[in-house]
Amino acid sequence: YMKNVHNCDIIITTPEKLDSVSRRFTADSKSLLGSISLLMIDEIHLLADDRGAVLESIITRIKRLSLSEECQLLPIASLRIVAASATFPNLNDIAKWLTTTKKKCSTFSFGPEYRPCPLTLEVFAKDQHNMADFIFDKNLTQELPPIIFNYNNGRPTLVFCSSRAKTEVASLLMHNEAAIATSFFPIPGARSRGGGGSGGGSSSAPFKSKSKHIVDQEHEQRLNQLSMQLQNEKLKKMVRSGTAFHHAELSQHDRELVETNFKRGDILVMCCTSTMSMGVNLPAHLVVVLNVVRYSKNGFVEYTRNELLQMIGRAGRKGYDTTGTAVLMCSGNLERKMKRILDGASSVESSLHLNTIA
Repeated sequence: YMKNVHNCDIIITTPEKLDSVSRRFTADSKSLLGSISLLMIDEIHLLADDRGAVLESIITRIKRLSLSEECQLLPIASLRIVAASATFPNLNDIAKWLTTTKKKCSTFSFGPEYRPCPLTLEVFAKDQHNMADFIFDKNLTQELPPIIFNYNNGRPTLVFCSSRAKTEVASLLMHNEAAIATSFFPIPGARSRGGGGSGGGSSSAPFKSKSKHIVDQEHEQRLNQLSMQLQNEKLKKMVRSGTAFHHAELSQHDRELVETNFKRGDILVMCCTSTMSMGVNLPAHLVVVLNVVRYSKNGFVEYTRNELLQMIGRAGRKGYDTTGTAVLMCSGNLERKMKRILDGASSVESSLHLNTIA
């Protein structure tokens, strides 16, 4: 295995794997580490998360190795470090830490004006009062439809949920709320929402839609065809309104159909688990995080900063859209904290001391 690694010019690895290799410091690992001339770190803000201690230790180890006398004739002696991150206020603190006696770390900060697709960030907070976390979570879910109808502008929407069961609950809610008695669209086949109710003066006969997510008669026909191809009975019903859910318990056949039709724009609202943000690339115009906490064996815990940024990052992707919107739904006592995360005002601090064995 190590022989194959030595033959490579570029190695893409996790901090945990590199930590495992460098800890043993055998002849093979010493040779490998000594050959590193460029260390690139993506998402260095992970230093503050659960995995941050491993990342911090491996960066420190490689820095010290680059300065050791025994490595001065190896490529690592001229080590360069490039780190990328989401915005945070104490950027200079990280730069100072990355600086060595040989090289000073320079910083480059890029504001929202550099983003290819402008992104609007919102926090929707609801007072929890004295409600239990579980009851509040159910009540917060009921606020989802007006948020989607207000922000999605008829474009694809991803709703991140904390559990598989919740994706189905949220999807059913959107399916029911999208059902409307009468909604007219003037030109069948023209993906437009204009002229609702009167036909907008078009000479074409208006199309009466059964859902706010259906834009014309051809769209409705495609959704009916999709429904017949799916295996899950709940999903069959929901996709007829342009709504779907996505989680690991669905068959691969159904997951692939949902993903394909979401990318195509036929499914307008997809409710999925938070793990979707780390996996399949499904960009959306609107991203909603349905409660910024999730249930675990220790009760409700908040999503990490990196998890939230991963979910938000699905909104307004270049090549798919020109703008994007992300909405975090939370309790009132978390509103200020969520705004700080969205504004890049949350500092990145070391978590090494939290993982030290006494």
